Amino acid sequence: MRNGPSIARKLGGVWLTLLGLAGDGIACYLIVTQQPAILDLLAHASSVGIWTLGIHLLASSTSPASSEPARRGIIAPSLSGWTVASALLGLFLFPGIGTASVSFAFLCSYLFRRRRLPHLTLSETLASMKMPAVNMRAAGLEHASQVLPIVDILRQEKTEYRRAVVRTLGDQGDRESVKTLRRLLSDTNPDVRSDASVILTRLENEYQQRILNASQRVEHDPHDTTKRLQLARLYFQVADSGLLDQVSNRYYLAKACEMYQRETAAQPGRIDLLIDLARVYSHLDRPRDAIKLLLFVLQQESDNPTAMLLLLEVAFAEQEWGILLSVAQDARMLDVEQNELLRWWTEIIPPTWKGVLHG
Repeated sequence: MRNGPSIARKLGGVWLTLLGLAGDGIACYLIVTQQPAILDLLAHASSVGIWTLGIHLLASSTSPASSEPARRGIIAPSLSGWTVASALLGLFLFPGIGTASVSFAFLCSYLFRRRRLPHLTLSETLASMKMPAVNMRAAGLEHASQVLPIVDILRQEKTEYRRAVVRTLGDQGDRESVKTLRRLLSDTNPDVRSDASVILTRLENEYQQRILNASQRVEHDPHDTTKRLQLARLYFQVADSGLLDQVSNRYYLAKACEMYQRETAAQPGRIDLLIDLARVYSHLDRPRDAIKLLLFVLQQESDNPTAMLLLLEVAFAEQEWGILLSVAQDARMLDVEQNELLRWWTEIIPPTWKGVLHG
């Protein structure tokens, strides 16, 4: 019976709309026949009120956002655009003309409105578009690490496929997805460019709102460590997302660095905070500080894979071959993929350094 209230609202809306139209027609007749003005005004105002209520019920019953409010009573707590426009036009236009015109416009809008599609995953969207070959490869696509299927889909000529990818990238919202969305800002199709721009703006606004909320929580309770760390992580996440310009990135990184330094000084035994601070250092172009901090962490926990992998990344970027070689001699804490990455890194080490590895 979930659709019961909606059907009742529609039937009630149709009945009230027709009743209001009839009443406003009578008001029009009274004016034409030069009946007393007070009688004309009362007939017109009461008819428009009944008719507006009917339009409101119809508009809210056809709106997806109104299904929950509709269960709490006959009138939803929020007024739609149709409700406000109907009341104003019906009341201030000549009796009969306003109500009839808006009713006709509402009927056309109802008949010709675009069908709202449910939010689907990329694989479901492609399947509905009858694209089985690519859909088979994208069936498991839920993470940004699986880039190849997305690249293949973006090469398709049909705009619907590329727009499906844009929506999926917006749902993921990570750094790689943002990079792809930025490239799509120069897509040949204006719809794809528009979708990418809208999603990038939405992602940026969401980050800003989350930071604002976290900042307010810290201001309300400045001694809560958990809330301070949440804000520090948000500062780093928005800087690492690739959504902002370089100046804004450095601003948020500096804020994150300041907060992490304060927290690590207060809690020197928190290994996770030391790793987070090292990651901020690496993004702030302070690789020496990052390496020094990570080496300290590995002295405390030699089997920490997160610290080890971050150390390898920073060392490779800075061409610190000695660190790479020392880790390559004992990389038991790394998984298969990380060991493969380490092997590839060590293959490009200059020959003069490789001799160190073999003694």
